[in-house]
Amino acid sequence: MRTKTHGGRTTPTDGRITARRIATCHGVATSQIVRAVRAALGDAPCSSLSVIVVDDAEIVRLHEQFMHDSTPTDVLTFDLRDDLVDGPIEAEIVLSAETAERQAGRFHTEPGQELLRYAIHGTLHLVGFDDRTPSEQRRMRREEDRILASVATNAPGTGKHKRPGGVKSRNPQRTVDRA
Repeated sequence: MRTKTHGGRTTPTDGRITARRIATCHGVATSQIVRAVRAALGDAPCSSLSVIVVDDAEIVRLHEQFMHDSTPTDVLTFDLRDDLVDGPIEAEIVLSAETAERQAGRFHTEPGQELLRYAIHGTLHLVGFDDRTPSEQRRMRREEDRILASVATNAPGTGKHKRPGGVKSRNPQRTVDRA
């Protein structure tokens, strides 16, 4: 196990990352989600990170409960650390399979690729990226594209091979409400 000295203590950098599905998004395996999250974490210390794929009804419920917004969203990131600046990452990321299906059609991408983008996006928020300004959005989108290209592989059930550099980048001006 890799470790990193962090604030005078040693913490695991490759902590437990799990992914599970409540809803199905075609073209992506939970192992691909875990690989994308690990890539987005980089060397950030992580103790526990769970990714859950849900349907729109569940993400709307969570979005309303925690953000007071009753609309569907693509990803919700819950940072559970006591020390948001210095502690190892402990978080939950919730992804909407139905939103990924809709947005894939809109942006001419594969639903699985769209869902991986959401997992990467949520993880990047945990390691210090933000998307409040156009400049931050462009920086975050470039990093999403880079990570997505690095983890793209044969998508289960599609027979399509994705190559680094072959991942479609979306319009950097696009903004989706993020929680």
